[in-house]
Amino acid sequence: MGVFRENPVLNIEGFRVALPEVLLLLKTQAAKERWNAEKGVKDRADIISSLSFVDIKYDLRCDLFPGDYPKKALLGTILRTLRESRVDYEFLGLNYSKGGVKLKKLVEKEIGLTSG
Repeated sequence: MGVFRENPVLNIEGFRVALPEVLLLLKTQAAKERWNAEKGVKDRADIISSLSFVDIKYDLRCDLFPGDYPKKALLGTILRTLRESRVDYEFLGLNYSKGGVKLKKLVEKEIGLTSG
């Protein structure tokens, strides 16, 4: 069966492209594992960029994974990235106090941590 329950790619103009949610999940796992490493900065910047500029379905497509996939841990890493990664926003040319706080609140709302 492989890692995924269903095909995690789209066919766009003859190219096989991974679903944005799958890329986000993979980047999130990498960020979790490399949080204090130099590559962790790039992983966190990719997470912020994906959430800022790509139409992500906030169920994070964890239904693609079999069994007891650690959805809570991945969501925790995403939220930690949004809460703690001020330098990573600057790496993207973004301002945390302008867009980051708004993005954090949106993601928290979408995954059910806050209401309204």
